Amino acid sequence: MVNAGDAVNARTPEDLFRADLVDEGRSVEVAATSDPGVEGFEQTPKGVWRRTVGLGEIQDFYELLATCSWQGEPFRITDVAQGEDGQVYRLFYIGRNADRAEALGLNKADAGVYWTVVPASQVQDVQVVQNRLPSLAFRG
Repeated sequence: MVNAGDAVNARTPEDLFRADLVDEGRSVEVAATSDPGVEGFEQTPKGVWRRTVGLGEIQDFYELLATCSWQGEPFRITDVAQGEDGQVYRLFYIGRNADRAEALGLNKADAGVYWTVVPASQVQDVQVVQNRLPSLAFRG
């Protein structure tokens, strides 16, 4: 189950957007990095375009969960970008060994939360699972 604040993707009649469940699960805030040219979007101070829509306007709602291994340890891929020498992944450690995380030189974001950015060529066993959330379109 997706909770308010969880990031997912949503398809509206206009396009596919990054989305967050908001308003205690009664609405979805869809976002775009550039002006989507759709009525009702507003630009935020950070330059992102957003619009809040009711669940009834959402045609599809899903989360992508991408995981991999790096240096023999499990990670969640949270971002993909183009680096100077090719594609890079932002990885969050999903293992439960703080000593190992620190031995790998991972950045510590919080207690038990470690991350790093590495070239895509250095990761193995990339797996992507699409979690469909069909019941949300019928709520509210």
